[in-house]
Amino acid sequence: MSQYEEIKKRLRGSIAPVITPFKANYDIDFDKQSELIEYQLENGSHAISVTGTSGEPSSLTTEERVQVMENAMKTINGRVPFAPGTGSTNHDETLYLTKKAEEMGADAAMVIVPYYNKPNQKALYKHFKAVADSVEIPIIIYNIPGRTAQTLKLIRWHS
Repeated sequence: MSQYEEIKKRLRGSIAPVITPFKANYDIDFDKQSELIEYQLENGSHAISVTGTSGEPSSLTTEERVQVMENAMKTINGRVPFAPGTGSTNHDETLYLTKKAEEMGADAAMVIVPYYNKPNQKALYKHFKAVADSVEIPIIIYNIPGRTAQTLKLIRWHS
């Protein structure tokens, strides 16, 4: 069984979206993030995700997103699959964060439909194809129209 097929079998049930906690001075509270992840693991979550829409990615710099992913990866320590949110309104940033997730050992990447820009369906296909082609880990397409003002439709596009 390939690594890809293996993680597809392991990704099941509840993938807990963990928030990004901040201190009073607006610094990221990494200790609290680890606490929140431990709480999810102790209570039966099957996988962990950070820096998705619940993780306030637009309030973080690109480097802070990487730091949040790294802290989560360290806290999880292989106990359950890790699928960080790597999507952004910026295509190149999405590619960068998805590659960083793979490099740090994430099991998959959760990529949101780009928000704010409202790309058409063919552009969405090209975006997700480019992201998927840039890494070996599975991509979970995160279609949440209430956050993106766009819906990914199940249409087959041919290049």
